[in-house]
Amino acid sequence: MSDLITRTYRFSKETLAQIEWLAARLGGLDATSVLRQAIAELYHRKQAEWRACLVDQGDGSYTLQVGERTLAQVNASVLDKLPEGEREGIFTGEADGLSALTLLLLGAAVGDDVVWLSDDLVEK
Repeated sequence: MSDLITRTYRFSKETLAQIEWLAARLGGLDATSVLRQAIAELYHRKQAEWRACLVDQGDGSYTLQVGERTLAQVNASVLDKLPEGEREGIFTGEADGLSALTLLLLGAAVGDDVVWLSDDLVEK
């Protein structure tokens, strides 16, 4: 285990009660262990929600999907401009959504190509 760093955080009485409740039901863990586990679970869940993948549209283009949302659509030629490892990461769903979108935009700029952004994304 790595060296622990002490920080000071303030919690409401309700949050402290929730930590104690979880500690009692998780085998008598201490508060630090409960917080570590809760943060790790939230981190992995949110990280998974932001995973991106490319979906072949069958017309020479791909959509960038993050979770249930389509962020962008690109021509296949844009993908040729990306580093192989990065391209593979997007195809396999291992890439972060924001990083994947940035790579596609840069790939389109290098190739003087077009990226169609989702109207929902532009509005937000």
